[in-house]
Amino acid sequence: MHELGAISWKDSANHTRFGERDEDGNIVFAFGVDLSPSAALLPHLREAAAELDRTSRERGP
Repeated sequence: MHELGAISWKDSANHTRFGERDEDGNIVFAFGVDLSPSAALLPHLREAAAELDRTSRERGP
C-alpha cells in the first residue's frame, strides 16, 4: 500500500506509534501509519465497486 501511495508513514518525534479514537471508537488521529491518502481514494474505490456490481448484474448468474 505504501509503494502505491495509499498510505504513508508518520512517526512521532520519539518514533512511538499510537492513536486517538473518538467516542464511537473510530481512529481520528494516529502516529505511525497515515491513512489520509487511502481516505482520498474512497470515492474512486466506491465508483469502481459500483461499476463491478453493475457489470456483474449485467452478466447474470
